[in-house]
This record gives sequence, C-alpha cells and structure tokens, in this order.
Amino acid sequence: MRMKKYFFLLLSLFCLIMQGQNNHDSISSASYLSDFDLFTNYLEQTHPDPYTAFGGKIYFRKTVQEIREQIKNIQSVDEFEQILRNLLVRLEDGHTFIYASSKKKNLSVQAKFLPLTFKTATDGLFVARTTENYKKYVGYKLIAVDGITTDSLAKRMRVIAPIENKYGAWNVLENVIAHQKGAEKLLKKERVENLCLTLQNRVNNIENITVELEEKFTFTPISQEMNLNEGNGLLSYRLLPDCNAAYFRWNTIASREIFIEADSTDKETNRAINWLYGIMKRPKPKNFTETIDGLPELYGTFYRMLTEMKENKLEYLIVDLRKNGGGMTPLCMPLLYMLYGNDYLNYHSDAEYHTLISPLLLKKYKTTLEKFNQKEGKDYKMGDYVFSPFFPYKDIPLSQKQTDLSLISYENGTGKQYTINLKGRPVYRPHVIVLSSPATFSAAYHFMYFLTEIGNATIIGVPSSQAGNTYMESTRFELPYSGIAGSISNAIQIMFPNDEEKGIVFIPTYPMTINDYAKYNFVEDAEILYCLDLIKQGKILQKQQ
Repeated sequence: MRMKKYFFLLLSLFCLIMQGQNNHDSISSASYLSDFDLFTNYLEQTHPDPYTAFGGKIYFRKTVQEIREQIKNIQSVDEFEQILRNLLVRLEDGHTFIYASSKKKNLSVQAKFLPLTFKTATDGLFVARTTENYKKYVGYKLIAVDGITTDSLAKRMRVIAPIENKYGAWNVLENVIAHQKGAEKLLKKERVENLCLTLQNRVNNIENITVELEEKFTFTPISQEMNLNEGNGLLSYRLLPDCNAAYFRWNTIASREIFIEADSTDKETNRAINWLYGIMKRPKPKNFTETIDGLPELYGTFYRMLTEMKENKLEYLIVDLRKNGGGMTPLCMPLLYMLYGNDYLNYHSDAEYHTLISPLLLKKYKTTLEKFNQKEGKDYKMGDYVFSPFFPYKDIPLSQKQTDLSLISYENGTGKQYTINLKGRPVYRPHVIVLSSPATFSAAYHFMYFLTEIGNATIIGVPSSQAGNTYMESTRFELPYSGIAGSISNAIQIMFPNDEEKGIVFIPTYPMTINDYAKYNFVEDAEILYCLDLIKQGKILQKQQ
C-alpha cells in the first residue's frame, strides 16, 4: 500500500470528536446488547489482532460472553461506556479507545485540583509547577501517593487508559493524579480531598507532605531564560545564529496543505479545523477559504527556513516535537526530501506495516473493495491483510521517484513547487536534533523515526509514549443506540523487527533525567537550553545511536 494512504489522526483530536455521545440515558437492555455485539464485531473486523492480549481468540470470546451477561444488568450509558473502556485498555493500544464523553457530569459539584503539576523525566516524575505555598518542592521526585509507589500507580494506569510503555503510563499519571475525579478512580476512593505525597529531593532526602485539593489557585511563574514560544502556536521557526542553529517548533503534524482540497461541508474536516484554530488561539473566519488561508503553510515555511539556514551557514536544525501528538504522516515526506534529497528517496529498512481490510477501513477511505483493488492492482478479499514494507519504494527507479508526487509533495500535489526541481539535491542539509517527550506520538513518532533513520538525527529529551512495534492508525466507529463513538486501529507496524526493547521504548541519544532538568531550574523549555549547551560544547555528534 502506498504511504499516502497511511491516515494518522491526532490522539488528542479524537478526544474532541464527540458527535452526540451519551445523550441516550434511557435505553433498553436489548439495545445495550445490540450495541455491544456491533462493537465487538467492529473490533474483530477492524483491529489487526484483538486476540493476543486476551490469550487468543478463545479467551477473547470467553471475555466477550462474560461481558454480555454483565451488560444485562447495567443501568446507564456511562456504565456501558466504562465496560467498553475496560475491554479496550487490555489491548495496550494508544490508537484504540473510546472518545471522551461530551456529557456534562456532576454539574452541582465543583471539581478540585492538586495545586501543583508533575512532569515526566527519563528517570521518573518530578514536581514542575506549584502555587506559592509549595514552591520549595519544584524539582522534587514523586515517590508515592497515599503510600502507593509511582511504579504501582503506573501499573494501575494500564487498566484505566490505553498504555504502550511506561512513559505513556507516567505521562497519563501526570494528569490523572492532579484531578480530583482522576485521583479518586486511581486510588479507588469514593472521595479525595487531599493527597499525601512522598517526595525525594536532589540529595535523596524523603519528605511526606499532605496537599489539599483546591478549586481555584494560581501557579507561581517560573522565569524563562529563553522564550521561543512566539508564532502561531502550530508551526514556526526562528534562526539562532549565535548558537549556530535554527529552531523549528511543530505542535501537530497538520497544516494548511491537508485542507487545500477539503470539502467545506465535511464534519470531520470542520472538527479538525476547529481544533487547529483552538491550538492557535485565534478566532476562526466565517468564510471557508479565509479559514483555510488562515492556517499556517508548512512547505513554504520549511523551505524558507532551510534557505535562510544555508545563507547563514547554520549547522544544526532543532526540531521540537515535544507537544506533537501526531497527525498526517504523509505530510512529513516532502520535508525529508528537502532535507536529504536522494538519501530519502533511496531509503530502505526492514520495518513493516500491515493493514487489515475491513468495512470501516473502506468507509474511512471513502471507497469500495472493488475500487480499492483496482487502485492497488490486487484481488484482496474483506479480512485480508495488505502486507508491506513501512517504506515501500525500494524497487522504483530513482529518476521516477524524483518526480513521484506521492513522495515529494502532499498526496494531491500540494507543495510540489518547493521540491519538483530539486532533482535529488537537498535544499540544505543541517544536522537535525529532535526534542522528544512522552507526548511525541503517532505521526510525530514516525517523523522522528525517519529523521534518525535517514539523517542520523540526534534525539534529546524523554522517550515517547508511542511504541515502535505496535498497532497503528485510527478508524472511527459509532454505536447507534448509546451514541458512544471511538477509534480502532486498523494496522500494525514493526519499526524495529530486530530490537524488541527499542520496539517498546525509543531511548533518546541524550535522555534527560531530573538532574538534567535541575541544571536549568526546571523551566518549561529546559530541553532547548540543554540542547543549545550540547551544541556549544561540541557534543552533539560525539554520541550517536
């Protein structure tokens, strides 16, 4: 299957797609059972392997039959939704989940929050922000909550949320433990008004503090040595000539290019656009053309940046993917061509990507099995797998690849004006440094993977919550009676077929520990400051994977 068909939407975006969910409070037991049977049917038809996590097909079906008996006694859609979530988390698949409910719950009760936040480092969670009362604890490592160790809490997260590795568990734990309802669920308590935190300072002294949850508070500001948060909030760059570098921040694998030929009446398109304008914190124009034009352009921006880097002879490009939860993987391909030219086109690896053909998949592609086979030149049946290398272009002549718009532009030819005349030559080839965090997910993980594989990029930060050898893509489903909607993976990727550990956790070249963050007073952009110091010290190219 051609790479341009690999359709990855943002995990965070899916949590905002809530089309009329949970507005069906009073439905019959038969309706719940009908929805559940449809749900399990979707799961078996669409997911590449829903069985292994349960011990095989027999035990998957055993679990399903036991749940059917349980469903006969449920009283609400919320209860039904939780049953579905509990089933899906066992897959440990970050692309298969139930969307967040749009129903407002407990309106009479004001939610409370922990007046401090945590951040994940490579060696654990630390206190990142606090109110004035707790500012002395910034940088302290979280050891336990109410006597339960962080490792034990991370294990509990695996039965609450879809988790692919321990950094995913820690990343979700950051948010769950700070929210009253999340803490109650995690700690298995009816009511949580305070938390006993066991913290460890930099000289390994342990301190237990009791923190009251609060409704309203203000975090103490932390001064930033360097602020690179300017721009539109989606993608931007800045030259740093004094550091021999340029800085490119990309907060989602999306841009104007994916909407050039979009249908203004399409609901999914409008949800995605609304979400992007939310990231940019800008009002969306009423006119659809103006709305599209208001989104930042990726290819022109990247081309100008590389051109300016070449003019200024800057050697390092810092690509910041710390807040990038994914998007459209094909959008990255022209960037790789601008950076690496023929080295990108000639790239080949043993990585694999296998897609299961299902009714939901074909619905997502807005096609039929007959048309799908005509386009692929195959004779697939429903339920067949499309077995493919992750980058399936090895046997295509180089001269042909240099003009193949699916490789050098976005799938509809958008952006080809920046690549069509390169003829295999990079616009400019700096050494790329990727800033990573647990939030670097899905298509952002793919971009990071390609940058390391093709350009030997340096990775700095904290491992991604995305596993390399895991299920992939998001295929939407909705259940008619309960209104519950969600996502099911329709493919499996094996990025590291010969390295099982790396297939679970992609350790950066320079993994940042709590002590590394301490060097920069735990500021939000400590990763950038650490990266610039490594450049100044000449260490970037000394340590490569």
